[in-house]
Amino acid sequence: MLALAIVSNTMKRRDFIEKSCLACGNILLMSAVASFLAGCASTATLYKGKFENDNLHIPISSFAENGRVIVRSPQRSFDILVLKKAEDKYLALELKCTHQDQPLSVTNSGMFCSSHGSKFDFEGNVIKEPANKPLQRFVAIPTANTVQLTIK
Repeated sequence: MLALAIVSNTMKRRDFIEKSCLACGNILLMSAVASFLAGCASTATLYKGKFENDNLHIPISSFAENGRVIVRSPQRSFDILVLKKAEDKYLALELKCTHQDQPLSVTNSGMFCSSHGSKFDFEGNVIKEPANKPLQRFVAIPTANTVQLTIK
């Protein structure tokens, strides 16, 4: 009878340990996934518009949140990231990986290609291969109330 009680307690302990480990593992996995998704979340305002004569005007107010605007146009295959670098200086980068022409995601630390892992900084420079060329830049000039983006 003592042997039966020991086996019964052992099974209860084993079940408790297994369930506890499983619960802890799930908590760790969920926090890792949440951290990853937070780091990959787009950190830019989306602006949709059409280019007229290779120009598009983005309202200055679009840059108020964090100084980054993703321009999406039906005339372009890839989005363009426009960054406010200083009060009167803007930088526009095509969100197309220079490795194999895949779309890039904007994160807190730069741009990332989910297809092959290339990373770019906010100047468009490669910080992780396989890409080996910087991103294409476009002219972005501030006017009175807008930033004029020119694509040629």
